[in-house]
Amino acid sequence: MFLNYKDARDALRPYLNTSVAAACYTTAMARLHLYSITSQFQVTIYSCLNTLSHQTVVRYESSGKTHCHIEGEGCDIMQGRDLFLSRLVLSNRQTGARLADPRVKNWPLIGSPVYVLVIVALYLFFVLVAGPKFMENRRPYNLKKIIAAYNILQVLANAYLFYGTLTSGWTDKIDLGCYPIKYEDDPDLKLAGMVWKLYILKIVDLLDTMFFVLRKKNNQVTFLHVYHHVSTIAITFLGAKYFPGGGATFPILPNTLVHVLMYTYYLLALQGPEMQKKLTRFKKYLTTIQLVQFVMMVAHASQGILPSCDYPIAPVLMYIPNIVVIFHLFYNFYTKTYINKGKKN
Repeated sequence: MFLNYKDARDALRPYLNTSVAAACYTTAMARLHLYSITSQFQVTIYSCLNTLSHQTVVRYESSGKTHCHIEGEGCDIMQGRDLFLSRLVLSNRQTGARLADPRVKNWPLIGSPVYVLVIVALYLFFVLVAGPKFMENRRPYNLKKIIAAYNILQVLANAYLFYGTLTSGWTDKIDLGCYPIKYEDDPDLKLAGMVWKLYILKIVDLLDTMFFVLRKKNNQVTFLHVYHHVSTIAITFLGAKYFPGGGATFPILPNTLVHVLMYTYYLLALQGPEMQKKLTRFKKYLTTIQLVQFVMMVAHASQGILPSCDYPIAPVLMYIPNIVVIFHLFYNFYTKTYINKGKKN
């Protein structure tokens, strides 16, 4: 039985070529930063580590707590209480597939990161190269009716995701603390479905930029706009594939609520210059709400850094810097558009 990171690391060193290794340690304060930690569970565990081999089998049984039985040829069985299990996937091949949540592996556009790479590549090619070239000698398309319908669908879709996420555990089970991901089919599978639907919706969001290009509003195709769309697709893909549940779903709530307000504003702004003038103050408030949203996301995600938080550290270290970058870009936009312009006026 391992009491700290060093003991676990040294004991596992001879077995780095096996398909699966497992390590047990008796304190939540010690984290096992060895290779890829897929998840951590507070469990009663029966383990053997003396004779790990290719025949080693790891079984997870869901009955309240997660129980793990590791079977190996000639292994010694040891019993512990309220331990933590970190499953380390050490094979060099198919590591990404093994780290993925098995509940979602067959869902559309989740199986491989190639989907995301192709979608993002086609998007960037169209909005930065092919689209402007195509529109170079053409008049802007009148897409008012199409965009109005699109904005209505966005309001409805984001409202649905907000309500669906809220009622999938946030009203009675999940709190704002460090709530771990649950890899169970019911009701947590519904929450995983909400993460996947958000990922799909972020792909649909790319139409925002395409509408700009087809209307020859190239001044709105800014670095902030493009980076925000691309990074959001990447983050939601990783969330849907690897971490679709628990506290990781918190960003869906403020994000979808903000998007309901945002697309409502876009819908009203289509009515013409007079309506746009009336919405000037609301537009400033909307940007402020977006900045507050990012602060909430970083504050909530920062709990994952604490040693006492039973949550994978890798997604936290990827997520927070991205949100900080987006906050910085939005804040620069806010300063340039509302503060500096106000001083000049």
